[in-house]
Amino acid sequence: MNIISHDSERPNIPRPGVASEQLRSTALLFVALIAGMAAIGLVLLANSDQPVGPSEISDCASITAQAERLACFDELARQPALQPFKGATAPALHPAR
Repeated sequence: MNIISHDSERPNIPRPGVASEQLRSTALLFVALIAGMAAIGLVLLANSDQPVGPSEISDCASITAQAERLACFDELARQPALQPFKGATAPALHPAR
């Protein structure tokens, strides 16, 4: 009986450390994803107490009852005007000729 063992005939068995490293990195990625989603949820929860009201004229225009529509427009008019972002109203560097 002649048994010849070649390295090419051995099954390809991964090293014990490789699989655990992949599992560890996958678990770390999953934890980071869950932590990110939790952070976004906390931000949304913190901002959820802001008053909800009309934001555009079309929101008020779609109301059919006159008294409610007028109250909506009044509430819309009381809201402070949005400020443009910094630099939006800066003068042009090179005026048009």
